[in-house]
Amino acid sequence: MLRTKILLVILLITNIITFSLLFKEVAENISLKERYERAYIYLLGEYLKCIKHKSIVEVYISKYINKSIISIPKSSTFVISVPLENYSSLLNYSKMVSELERLRMMYKRLVTGMESQEVGKEKNYRELYIELLKDYIKLLEMCIELKKSADMIYTSYKEVLRANEELVSELRHLSLELLSYESAIRNKTIFAYNEEMIKYVEFVTNGWDGTEEDFMADLYKIWSKWYNDFNYNISVEPKEELLQTSIKITQHKTMLGDKYFRGKVSEELVKIETAREIFNAKTGSCYHFSLCLASLYRAYYHIAKRSIATYCLLIGIKRSNEHHCCLLLIKEGKVAIIDWNVIASIKGKVIFVPLEVAKELHENYWRSELEYKEVWNELEHRKFKSFEEFKQWALSVSA
Repeated sequence: MLRTKILLVILLITNIITFSLLFKEVAENISLKERYERAYIYLLGEYLKCIKHKSIVEVYISKYINKSIISIPKSSTFVISVPLENYSSLLNYSKMVSELERLRMMYKRLVTGMESQEVGKEKNYRELYIELLKDYIKLLEMCIELKKSADMIYTSYKEVLRANEELVSELRHLSLELLSYESAIRNKTIFAYNEEMIKYVEFVTNGWDGTEEDFMADLYKIWSKWYNDFNYNISVEPKEELLQTSIKITQHKTMLGDKYFRGKVSEELVKIETAREIFNAKTGSCYHFSLCLASLYRAYYHIAKRSIATYCLLIGIKRSNEHHCCLLLIKEGKVAIIDWNVIASIKGKVIFVPLEVAKELHENYWRSELEYKEVWNELEHRKFKSFEEFKQWALSVSA
């Protein structure tokens, strides 16, 4: 009897502890699956308690072992000794079995639902994966097409750069031609003579009689008359305007660091000093004097039907400023230099002498070493770095 009471007390304590743990775990948010498992175990224990027999009763629960996911060895034996007077408790057995079966079915539906949810999730994941794979393939195809387009764009970009280089090369060439053309137009405009200037030289020379002496004498007369009529004044303001066109080329860089060029054509009116304006004003500096003198000589050549090379000459005077004068060239490299005075003359006639002699006479006139730096007329404009270079040019012109 004592043994039986001890076992019942232990069993009661165990039940209390079990219920305490069960409710505690429920409070701790134990999953529904685990709750059903624990309830199943508890009811199984209650079923065993209902079998109260005076002798030792061995109850095998193999019938329920395979229906539970809880691992219970088939050799497990529950041994309970109870008094015979408590045998009436077996009347509750059928109720316990029914409740246990109901819970088992609920547990089965729960497990089946969870499995179906997992299967549904797996199906959804598979479908999602297939959709993502399709999108990836589309993106891959787009990437391939974009790469082809990028290659084409880069090839086109390089072709445009090459075309730009060719274009700017042609533009530079055109700019030089335009500059030459503008210079020619400018010089023709500057050196152009008018009817008044023709009448002026006709009056001074009375025309050319066809002899060499008269021609040289007429050149001297034109200089003398112009020298007497001209008034020195360095503050002359030009009044005539000329439309000048220019091409400006600028260099830029692309975002990739490649060079490319832009060209801009601009036009502007610039002030110019012409021989006609200077002749009317009859005043100015050495530049104005020599420029108009060269134009008056050209007017005389028009009357005489004879022409010789005539230029404006820029010279550098040592320890002084630059100065302008007039240069005439004939065959065999002989020249005549007309400064404020005729550098070489005899009895009212201009004399043509070898270049070296003319330079020596010219330096004696200025009492200084001279540097012949630049020549220009309506057709040509040249600069020189040395006297030897100037000499070679003079020989080529008078040949």
